[in-house]
Amino acid sequence: MLGSRGASSSALRVVSLLPSVTENTCALLASCRSRRAASGAMEVLPELVGRSHECDFPPDVVQQLPVLTAPRTAFTSSAEVHSQVREALASASSLYHLDAAKLAALRPDVILTQSSCRVCSIDLASVEAALQAEEGGEQTELNALVAAPSSTEVSDAADTCAFAADGSKTALTQIVTVNPTSLMDAVVTQFQQLGRALGVPEDGDAMAQEHLETLQQLTKQAELLLAKTGEEKPRVALIEWLDPLFLGTSGWMREIVEAAGGQVVESMDGQAGGKEVDVVVVALCGLTLDKTEVELQEGRVGSWWPELFARYSDDEAPPVYIVDGTSMFTRPTKRLLTALEWLVHVLHEPKSEWVKRSTFPFKKFEPSATATTPSTATNASAANGEAKSPELLEIEELHRVACDHHQAMYTDPATGYSVMTAYILKERQVCCGNGCRHCPYGHANVKDPSRRKNTLAGTAFLQPWRRSSGARKDAPGGQLLWPEGVQAADASASELVVMFWSGGKDSFLALSFLYESYTAQQMSMPRVVLLTTIDPDTNAVPIQNIEVQTIVAQAEALELPLCLVAVGLGDAYTSAVQSALRDLPEQMARIRKSKKTPKNLDPTPAIAALAFGDLHLQDIRNWREQTFAKQFTLRFPVWQKDYRTELLPALSRLCVKTGAKIYFSNIDTDRVGSSSEAAWQLGQEYDWKQVEARNEHSDQPVDLMGENGEFHTCVKFPGMS
Repeated sequence: MLGSRGASSSALRVVSLLPSVTENTCALLASCRSRRAASGAMEVLPELVGRSHECDFPPDVVQQLPVLTAPRTAFTSSAEVHSQVREALASASSLYHLDAAKLAALRPDVILTQSSCRVCSIDLASVEAALQAEEGGEQTELNALVAAPSSTEVSDAADTCAFAADGSKTALTQIVTVNPTSLMDAVVTQFQQLGRALGVPEDGDAMAQEHLETLQQLTKQAELLLAKTGEEKPRVALIEWLDPLFLGTSGWMREIVEAAGGQVVESMDGQAGGKEVDVVVVALCGLTLDKTEVELQEGRVGSWWPELFARYSDDEAPPVYIVDGTSMFTRPTKRLLTALEWLVHVLHEPKSEWVKRSTFPFKKFEPSATATTPSTATNASAANGEAKSPELLEIEELHRVACDHHQAMYTDPATGYSVMTAYILKERQVCCGNGCRHCPYGHANVKDPSRRKNTLAGTAFLQPWRRSSGARKDAPGGQLLWPEGVQAADASASELVVMFWSGGKDSFLALSFLYESYTAQQMSMPRVVLLTTIDPDTNAVPIQNIEVQTIVAQAEALELPLCLVAVGLGDAYTSAVQSALRDLPEQMARIRKSKKTPKNLDPTPAIAALAFGDLHLQDIRNWREQTFAKQFTLRFPVWQKDYRTELLPALSRLCVKTGAKIYFSNIDTDRVGSSSEAAWQLGQEYDWKQVEARNEHSDQPVDLMGENGEFHTCVKFPGMS
């Protein structure tokens, strides 16, 4: 049976089934011992009692530990391993064997594993299956927490119960999944979370702070070296696998290149004249430096390798560095900082004494040393071309079935990696910004435009990531626009209002006046949800021409939840919006589901009103009333308010108060004109006095607020690009 601790003074028994976590746990415990020795403190520290077959660092520690797993594949070549992985996953088999009896005999208090990839190491599902088998087929309560997409999480509620054959509970074992996806997760957050999981939070925080300072110093050093050279950022192709080709374009692999002052090469398609690579770094997952060199020397590469170097003359070819990818790049450990330091020098001063004296495990490889197998390369290209369409269809079908069954992930048939479904991503109500394949939010938080491949599909609901310092978690949000002196009340007393949000100045004003109306009536500030329609063809607000990324950033700045509806103009608009409104109360209720949710809070709040930013166009207001008034109360906070005495002064005050600026997002040049003295540019800051000056010299004056469609605007808060 699992679980062992009796007296509180006994050491916490820890089993790690993930090589990176084993290494990090050893580093954390070593730091604990050092800190205790320096202070003279006597304290029983956690004890690592078991590991996986892949755990190999630090060797003096791990070699003494029992090995609990074994691989079901054998390495021969990149392509052959890829084939073995596909076959195993296609048959729903685990790639690893876990000795459950041996694990149970160790009686661990904590089991460390991962849940993001069935290929990299044994995963949570395999651990659960093995433990259930050990319990004689009885269903054990293994409620392990699955980490969020952009962080490593450990939950106080991750305790899992082991039961005897008669059903009596014997002890508690905590299963912790560690799934870092970013460089910050790997070297900072992970150590904080491990510290909490192992009962040494202060030590974890201390190591995290040390790593953070090192990361900041190396990033600054890269900036200084780049400035010193005066050159553009070098374009780096970071290779994770040779055949088929996998590039390190996401997660900490990408961030290491960027922190080192490089640009990440996204593909080997040979665009822009083909010479798009300045440096090649081969850091293969699971392979040592020597094995990587053999792979290259024997030509176990795809067609992309000879095609890449065929684009260059001998003296122009990018340098190729092969490294120990397993220990230095692909495992999320503190050694990522060592890899970053090496890459900083290799990219910006490759001939320096630092590089010459470096003990970092790398070699410079000559591409001509690769054995040529043109027939194999040609066949591989042909095979890829023939299989591309069926593979995409297979992926779509796998994803559809997984979503239909409310599954969080499915296995990619080509790589064996676990891929998150749109279903689970929608459940989280947050776009992580990592460029997920099935992101339902249109890659709204993906910063690099070249990586925004998805457009919004259907309806998606996002909650704000952060709240202002000191703000109550149950506060309605939107405090940035509240009248002065208003205090947040219990959210249970607040009405739910849906603000139709286009991202421009009219919506901005309407939301502010909406809050003022509640103050005037001495009512609690409402819980506001922004609702924006996005044209799926352009991934932008129709007519306003504001990208979904900007809308999401506005909602984040206002700390308000956002409902995105993928629909263009036309007959489908009404049905799509009404469907979103029907679903919205339940989405709002899910935000607040927690143990701390007040008991008197209605779990499914009803929509009290819909609010619009219409100024004076009666036909549009009539349409809204005909469409929505039968089901909802409608509010028009800025309707027929005077421009000069109310709206324009209020807009100026709002911009000063919030630091926001208003820019032109779309201009009807037929109405505005294009003469040199009257021309306005997209992205130019809006100034109503400039509009007024234009009208003084024109026979066709335009509305100062652009209400007739002469122009449209976009609000940008501080920090928005």
